[in-house]
Amino acid sequence: MPTDLHPSFTGAGNDPGMTDPLAAAVTRHLQRILAAPSSHEALSRDLLRLAANYRLELLRPRLRAALGDRVQGGLFAGLRLPTRAAEGCTLPKLLGCYEAGLQPHLSALIANPPEVVLNIGCAEGWYAVGLARLLPHAEVHAFDVDPAARTLCAETADLNGVTLRIGGRFDPSGFAAFAGRRVLVLCDVEGAERDLLDPATTHALRGFDLVVEAHDAVAVAPAAAPPRLSDTIAARFAASHAVTRVDLLTRTLALPPCCAEWPEIDQLLAVWEMRAAPTPWLVMRPRR
Repeated sequence: MPTDLHPSFTGAGNDPGMTDPLAAAVTRHLQRILAAPSSHEALSRDLLRLAANYRLELLRPRLRAALGDRVQGGLFAGLRLPTRAAEGCTLPKLLGCYEAGLQPHLSALIANPPEVVLNIGCAEGWYAVGLARLLPHAEVHAFDVDPAARTLCAETADLNGVTLRIGGRFDPSGFAAFAGRRVLVLCDVEGAERDLLDPATTHALRGFDLVVEAHDAVAVAPAAAPPRLSDTIAARFAASHAVTRVDLLTRTLALPPCCAEWPEIDQLLAVWEMRAAPTPWLVMRPRR
C-alpha cells in the first residue's frame, strides 16, 4: 500500500462500471488487496489503511472549505498551501500540527538565524517555504528528485511570495560549496541519507546544523541485519555533534471549531500523518 492513496485517485474514472472516479479508484484498490495472498494481519492492515484514505478524501475538501489555504497554527502558521501535497498527509499540515515534535527544535535552531538552508527532499515545500518565510535573509535551497514535487514546491513559494533555489538530485559533494557558512540542513530522502550523510568523507558536514529523518523501516537484505539507520547516522555524528533523537508520536490537538461535531474517528484521521512505520528524526548540532 502506498503511503497516501490520494495521487492514484487522479483520473480514476476509466472503469466503465463506475461514474464516480473516487469510487472507481477505491474499488480497484480493494480488488487488488483481496486478490493478493496475505495473512489476516496484513489483510486487516491494508483494508484499514484503504478505508482511512477513502474517508480522508472526503474530509480534505470539507476542512479546506472551512479553513482556506493557510496553516492554522504551529511554527508555520500563516503559510499558504497548494491544494495537493507531493506525498503523504495534507490535513495535519493545514492544521499546523504536522511533525509537531520537531517544531520546538527548529525554533531553537533558527533563533540564531542560519545563512543557508538546504532542504534535501523538499516535496511540496512545507519546510523550505515555511523556513523561507521565517528567515527572509537566508539563502534557501530546495532539492527533490521528483519533477512533480519541484513544480509543487515552486507553486508553494509563489503562493507565499518567497524566493527559493530549486534543484534535483543533491550529491554529497555539493555540501563543500557551503563550508564555513552557518548552514541548516533539513534532510528527508527515504533512506538515501545512509549514502548522503557521512562527516568522515564530507568534512563540511561537521560544521552544519542537521535535522534528518531516519527511515529505519527501509528494506535491507535480510542476511545483512545492519543496525537501525537512525543509530548508524547518530554514531557517525557523535564525535562532532550533540545528537537528539525525536520520535514523532500521535498527539492530542485542539481542533478548530468546524471539526467540533465531527465523529471521533474523523477527528483522529484529521491529525493522522500516514506513517507506515516509525521514522524518527535526528537533530544534530555541532559541538562548537
